[in-house]
Amino acid sequence: MGEYYASKQRLNFQESLAELQRSIYIQENFKNDLSNPGNAYHDKLMNHDALKCQTKECFRVSNEILKNLNQKVDPCTDFEEEFSCGGFRRHYLLKNKLFINNAFSALETNSLKTKYRWQRKAWHLLQM
Repeated sequence: MGEYYASKQRLNFQESLAELQRSIYIQENFKNDLSNPGNAYHDKLMNHDALKCQTKECFRVSNEILKNLNQKVDPCTDFEEEFSCGGFRRHYLLKNKLFINNAFSALETNSLKTKYRWQRKAWHLLQM
């Protein structure tokens, strides 16, 4: 069950990163077009109010991205591995590992109790 939630969180993070990459791609590829004030892209994209994060979904995605970044690491030295994914590993993988360990421990304890209970019942039946 923990792996399902980890993969779901990973998928959400990957979708957020894909959206961020699309935004960066648009900004980089239309940089020359944006410098031309007569261009429709210029009018639409240079409206700074339109670029602000104003929807709940935008806030959620930006918070997810920020939460999954490891801002203690210099992005110029280790962007792909630690800066962009370090927060994800710290928040989700550690929690899931603890969850899985606790779940296995609870199952093992319950299994021992159940096994012991059935052994006692079987022993009493054999004594008859």
